[in-house]
Amino acid sequence: GINAEYMGDKFQILVGAQVYENQGATYPEINEVLSMRKLRYCEFVTARNKPHAKTLRTEMLWRGESFWLRNNAPDGGIHHAWRYRNPGEKDRAKNAALANLVQRVKVDRMAEDLKLGEGKAENQNNMILALRGEVVNIIDMNQDGYYSEGLKLPIVMMQFRRKGHLKLDKTGTQYLLAKDDTTGKHTATIIGDMHYGILGFREHIFSYSNSAVGRYMALAEFSFGTLIQRFLTRPHHVRMHYGHPDMSNAFFMKRTGGVSRGSLRVNVNEDIFLGYSMLLEGLRISYSEYLFYGKGRDVEFNAASAFLKKLAQGSVMQLASRQVAELYIYKLTLFQKWALFYGTLSHFTNTYIMDHSIFAFAYAWLLFQVAQVSPHTIGLAGSTAAYPWLVPMGLMMALPTVAEWRLEITYLRMSDFILSVPFFSHQNRISAHIFGHAMHTQKGKYLASGRPLGNKSTSLIDAYLNHGSTNFFPGLKLLAVVMLYSAYGGQVITLTWVVVAAVSYLVAPAMYNAKPAYSKWKTDSKNFFRWLGAPRAFDKDKHRVIRWGTYGSLEKLFPLKVIRDAEETKDGGFVPEEQFVNDWLSYAKGRGREQSLETYWHYEWFEYLTDLDGDREGDRTFKEDGVRLVQELAAICLRYVFWVIIGTFLYFVKKEFPPPGEEPISLFEPDYHVISMLCIFIADFYSQRFNRRLQYWESKTEKVDSRSGCVPTSESFGPLIAGLFSVAYPVAFLAILFSDGFYSHLKHLVGYSLFAGIGVGLLTDLVIALRNFRLNRVHPDQYTRKFVRVMALDNIMFWSPILTCYRAVFSITYVFMSTCYLFCCMVASVHNTWLFNSAVAKAAAKE
Repeated sequence: GINAEYMGDKFQILVGAQVYENQGATYPEINEVLSMRKLRYCEFVTARNKPHAKTLRTEMLWRGESFWLRNNAPDGGIHHAWRYRNPGEKDRAKNAALANLVQRVKVDRMAEDLKLGEGKAENQNNMILALRGEVVNIIDMNQDGYYSEGLKLPIVMMQFRRKGHLKLDKTGTQYLLAKDDTTGKHTATIIGDMHYGILGFREHIFSYSNSAVGRYMALAEFSFGTLIQRFLTRPHHVRMHYGHPDMSNAFFMKRTGGVSRGSLRVNVNEDIFLGYSMLLEGLRISYSEYLFYGKGRDVEFNAASAFLKKLAQGSVMQLASRQVAELYIYKLTLFQKWALFYGTLSHFTNTYIMDHSIFAFAYAWLLFQVAQVSPHTIGLAGSTAAYPWLVPMGLMMALPTVAEWRLEITYLRMSDFILSVPFFSHQNRISAHIFGHAMHTQKGKYLASGRPLGNKSTSLIDAYLNHGSTNFFPGLKLLAVVMLYSAYGGQVITLTWVVVAAVSYLVAPAMYNAKPAYSKWKTDSKNFFRWLGAPRAFDKDKHRVIRWGTYGSLEKLFPLKVIRDAEETKDGGFVPEEQFVNDWLSYAKGRGREQSLETYWHYEWFEYLTDLDGDREGDRTFKEDGVRLVQELAAICLRYVFWVIIGTFLYFVKKEFPPPGEEPISLFEPDYHVISMLCIFIADFYSQRFNRRLQYWESKTEKVDSRSGCVPTSESFGPLIAGLFSVAYPVAFLAILFSDGFYSHLKHLVGYSLFAGIGVGLLTDLVIALRNFRLNRVHPDQYTRKFVRVMALDNIMFWSPILTCYRAVFSITYVFMSTCYLFCCMVASVHNTWLFNSAVAKAAAKE
């Protein structure tokens, strides 16, 4: 009765159903919740896109519609009805009794477009339309609120209060806030005043014990949610909104258009911009220690990597935002600028610098060793670089966690230090790579981690798709530098932490993979060899027909329904080039990358060049394209300049400087081990070309699926040769390992293999950059450029041995990952046996 109506007036539970075009699938669940009165005071906000009208050129216009759904209980009505329209409209329910229980109200929207930005941000902003009240508590699906914390809400409300004076308006029907003297006015406490913005508080990471990855992510979140946010709030007052369950000023959010800023390009990290906007308006942002909510972090390795990729790209996009520029230029003091930078954006900047310092450190010591400058000589010059590093600077990042954990709980376990080093080394490498990529391409995008369970086991192919370019290639590059350094007489202890970083880059995905089992390793190995050898699925004939216009009718290439839908919904009618690119992208981004290494390489380069191209449409001046080409050539030179220098040194190295215990030998003298490895490489390259020809011959005898643009591939020859050569590379390396004159052979093998791969990569990158420059000049239309670029990359992939280098690198990485994974299988087997025997012994003792 009265109490229920009072609760309905003062509190509101609003759920945003993030389903737009597929709204109908959610209605049965909403109807069930509301009609069965499971959540009596719960309200829902949904949205959909509805066809509105057609233009003169048959372009379909879409208009967004938002709906507010609630239980039509007798003790609750529609509040603030002036904000809504069509109050009598009922929910889409076939059952008449159900329609009487559920009420559906159409809400006026400020914008006709339903989804301008990312889904999460637009969903939050859509909920603002049905929000009432002064203070809003924003909770995501991975967060939780406890009953004990709900009892503290009256205390929380007092932090948003302000004393004020009210007076009657001219009609004498309502009170207004008085700004002049207090004569004849009523004193009142105002909640939700515009002087207070966000109240943040602590979090309890309940996914702490779900997995090892969940534990390490919880430790990182623990220090950020306590010590760092406490420091940002007092004395600097620059704490932001980081997607945590904060209490926020609802008046301000309604006035500025919503919770988040949802631009597709700038606002990748959409939550923090609420804090930026409030700080620009002069509102206070506070932090409380007495309140805490629950939160679940990522507990699976690939999901944690995707989350950090999103943050790294978002930090770059923040640097290009209007809010950050205005804060740093006009609003903040010097000390506030330092605190805001080092508390937010500086983390990824420092990670990027530290990651590149590892490579610079390894390169410098290799150059010193080749130039016959020993650590003793460097020490005589007074440099501390001559002494091995016992504690790297990266461990300093763990100090906030150690300090806060010791202050509140106890000493952090030593196992957390040791076992978390590979995890955080691997993740920092991912953050640094994505940060640099976003800086280079000036583009970022939202990445959904999915947040799978911690007991989900990932395959080897998923590891290569997620970590191939970011971790595996840099890890092998560092190991090659260490082996060359050792082959020329250097002491590996000098590069101890370089070896730790390289091994962490290679084995972390296998080390933190859940549920290790020998049977799963055999299945993953079989699929991995099939992935290496399978040719790409790309219909060249269809591409040629579309490009050169030798076809009679489009119905022979595309289904009639696809053509008709495009004619109805797109401006300008059906464009075959656009349809071909969209079909290929949907295939390659989905199952295509998981089916073959060639499609993976093809898709990665296509996405990279598309990001460099930007969103421009039409002609661009020669100067603009030239500047972009010079930037790309400079980036290529920075990637390969060290190897050019070290190759020059090795070519002129003196023969009288042999490794310890070895005969004098030059790098470029013939070696049968190197010749055998070169023969394996050449045979691997031509076997790939033969497999592509075999695929082409099969496509002439089988029917082509025109909808996906794919052709049948060989199911036997490709995986067979991939398995043979994947075994041949490690066997050739082991033959050198157990041969006489190990250091000389190792020097030859690493030198030739490394510089051959670097040479192939350098030439391929230069050809792609020059070819892309020509495409940008010749084809001003965006989709024409993409259409021609797909074929250009396919031709480069066919004639260049770059994929042979990829297969060699991934085969060596497979040895590292398999060794680590089999060791984890052995440890898990021993542990399970010990647990079983312990349980049997306890049961026998009770009997």
